[in-house]
Amino acid sequence: MKRALTLVLLMGVVLTNASGCGAAEDGKASDQIKVAMVHTTSGLGDKSINDSGLIALERAKEELGVSYTNVEPKEYSDYDAYFMELASSGEFDLIIALGAEQKEALVSAAKSFPEQKFSANSFEVTMDNISCQSALWEEFLFMSGYLNSKLTTMDALPNANDQAVIGIINAMEIPPQTRPVVGYICGAKYANSQVEVLTSVVGDFVDTNRAQELAIAQYSKGADIIQDFCGKAGFGLLNAAELSGGYVTGAATNLNAMSPDLVPHSTLNPIENQIFDDIKAVQDGTWTSKTKYGGIESGLFVMYFEDSNLKVPQEIIDEAYAAAEKVAGGELKLPTTFDEIDQWVTENCK
Repeated sequence: MKRALTLVLLMGVVLTNASGCGAAEDGKASDQIKVAMVHTTSGLGDKSINDSGLIALERAKEELGVSYTNVEPKEYSDYDAYFMELASSGEFDLIIALGAEQKEALVSAAKSFPEQKFSANSFEVTMDNISCQSALWEEFLFMSGYLNSKLTTMDALPNANDQAVIGIINAMEIPPQTRPVVGYICGAKYANSQVEVLTSVVGDFVDTNRAQELAIAQYSKGADIIQDFCGKAGFGLLNAAELSGGYVTGAATNLNAMSPDLVPHSTLNPIENQIFDDIKAVQDGTWTSKTKYGGIESGLFVMYFEDSNLKVPQEIIDEAYAAAEKVAGGELKLPTTFDEIDQWVTENCK
């Protein structure tokens, strides 16, 4: 076994190898490529980016005959070793990173192995050997913020109070996480400039207990609906909603089916399609290092209402889509930092 995979096993990571169909006797067809994926510490079963990554790998295996290896690090500090060892093995046509917290480790490996192709998801890097798939979550959560701002004082949510207060909880204070929060606040203010939006940060993507504590605190301050944007930790929001009689809206995960009485809608971006396309580009010989953006106009965005027992009025769904189209078309240009929000609200919100 290659040195890279040996090290990964010694470090106790979960390792999966899968070979595509149609391989030659030596295990690799002439046009078959091999890819590696480094999951985030949230791991498989997060019903978010890690599960989406595996869906992309399985689809590439089935449709393209790709072979893959995927690893599940347990600590942030392990990322460097995984990327360096996978790259040094020389056996992978593409090495895929899934989370923004992997950026430093990925860049280090890419500098050390300039001929190795890498794929970055959920963050952007400008290097000749890294392609980037970036979901414009600030656009997606703008629409969710609009909906939640309307729902907070409507009869559609039986337990909603009469206060115009909503919340959002994200995982970390890094740009790929803070920009969507800004978008959410702007969407909420665009629907109702007087709405109060509470914000909290978990500190990582896995601490469900901390997320639950933060959500309970927001509910106690008058929020009756909270947007989840904290990965696997977001399961703690569902616990808090059940305990507090509040509601949650999902992002990247269809929470509707998991808790149909607590979740009126989920905002989905099937990033597995972007990952699959990047793998296919390597196989086709069309791969480039440019950043591919997935915003509202990309067609990847899905606002999901099915599977919920809470029925969002079609009127405000239509309003939210109309507002989102203004963002996609450039009529509304969203800010990217918290400091810019007040000016944006003054200029754009009634």
